Amino acid sequence: MKKRMQNKIATIVLSLGAIILIMPLFWAFLSSFKTTLDVFEFGLPDKWHFSNYIEALSSGPWIRYFINSAIMAGSIALAQSFCGALAGYSLAKFNYYGKNFIFAIVIGTLTLSQQVVFLPLFIVVSSLNWIDTYQGLIVPVMIAPFSIFLARQYISGISDSLIEAARIDGANEPRIFLSIIMPLSKPMLLVIFILAFTAFYNNLLWPLIVVRSEEMQTVALALQQFKSAWYYRPELVLAVTIITILPMTVIFFFLQKYFLQGVSIQVEK
Repeated sequence: MKKRMQNKIATIVLSLGAIILIMPLFWAFLSSFKTTLDVFEFGLPDKWHFSNYIEALSSGPWIRYFINSAIMAGSIALAQSFCGALAGYSLAKFNYYGKNFIFAIVIGTLTLSQQVVFLPLFIVVSSLNWIDTYQGLIVPVMIAPFSIFLARQYISGISDSLIEAARIDGANEPRIFLSIIMPLSKPMLLVIFILAFTAFYNNLLWPLIVVRSEEMQTVALALQQFKSAWYYRPELVLAVTIITILPMTVIFFFLQKYFLQGVSIQVEK
């Protein structure tokens, strides 16, 4: 009886929290269909102005911006998932001199802010003449300390007997990694992919540092410039904002099962 009451209270509290978090987004969605004078009035619009979306999208090459963001965020997410798993496998299942020291460095870099890391990365990108290129956006951030840490913790829980059995059967290390470690680490890989994709799809600082031309602009960078140029038309700014969050909403909708599974496994560990 007591546990049932606690569950009901937790459900009510979480539901109220969800409503509080959703309300601003719901207001933004409704306001994107209003006129400029009606934006700051809460409630359904008197007339649904779907033309706001058409006008907002016609203000620039938004399809190009979405492609740039998809290429950047998708490539970085895939690279961080694979490289994180590779490094995590090494730190979890191999014994070699300096392994603990390397892992300590990985843990230490988790505390560094983006501003500290991006400055030396910009110097490297600039020296390689990668400014305003895809490789400049992607290559310097293909490896992330958090991905390595998460992969190492997850792979440590995979039974050593599976790996030893594969070695006895004659499998080499690349085959063990691709045929055993990667399939068994699917929840963890999806968690890394979703977190990395979300982080860099919404990232403004790194594209702001690297990108120079309109052709290479990402959604986050284009949205920031759009807000500055169209501040007197808040309904258009809200329309573009709603459009930019749709890809992330769709991705999480289809992958939420694996994301929650991976998070729950990490909590249990």
